[in-house]
Order: sequence, then structure tokens, then C-alpha cells
Amino acid sequence: MAYAFATALGLLMLVRRRWPLAVLLLTAVLLIVYYVADLPVIGLAVPAAAALYSAALFDRTRWAVGTAAALVVVSTTARLAEGQDPAFLLGYELVSTVAIMGAAIALGTGSARGRRAPASAS
Repeated sequence: MAYAFATALGLLMLVRRRWPLAVLLLTAVLLIVYYVADLPVIGLAVPAAAALYSAALFDRTRWAVGTAAALVVVSTTARLAEGQDPAFLLGYELVSTVAIMGAAIALGTGSARGRRAPASAS
């Protein structure tokens, strides 16, 4: 079952430029369903990073930030409820996940601004 989720998440990346917001939301839904299905724990940053980047790139930064925050809350809550070590989860995993997700959003936003900036005469 976990492989089916991985495949679905990967296939979504093929259309992320055409439908960035839909891909972001479907990615979030798939990740939440994955946790509800009680499959082996996975991190959020890698499966969500490209969708967050694309949403921010196409001027959906608020959606990207909100979705990232919701995913972090759901994931952290689910993993703590499963009995994972809070020191590891909150002291290491949470920090790295938020950093990677934030970097993906910042890179998408920065790339979008770079696209809109007029070319300077050299």
C-alpha cells in the first residue's frame, strides 16, 4: 500500500506546473490519508517539497504556507500519538522538516519574483 502512495505522489509531480494548487492539495490529502491508514511513518519534507515549491512559484504562497503548517501539525500529532520519541521528533525531525518546507516555499517565491523582474540592461 505504501508503494501505491509513493507512486501516486510521484505521478502528481508530472502535472505540478499545469495545476500547482491542485497538486499541492492532492499531495496534502494523500499524505494525511497515508497517516490515517497507519502505514509506516514517512517524513513530510521530501514528498511535499516539489508541490510546495510549485505552488509558491505560481503565486500561491499563502496556500503553500498554510498547507505546510497543516501537514506539520497533522504529522507531528500522529507521530506523537504513535509513541515516537518526542525529543527526536520535536528536537530534530520537526526542525529539519520545517526548514526544508520553508526553503522550498522561499525558493519558489524567489524564483517567481525573479521571473517578474524586468531584465536589467547590462
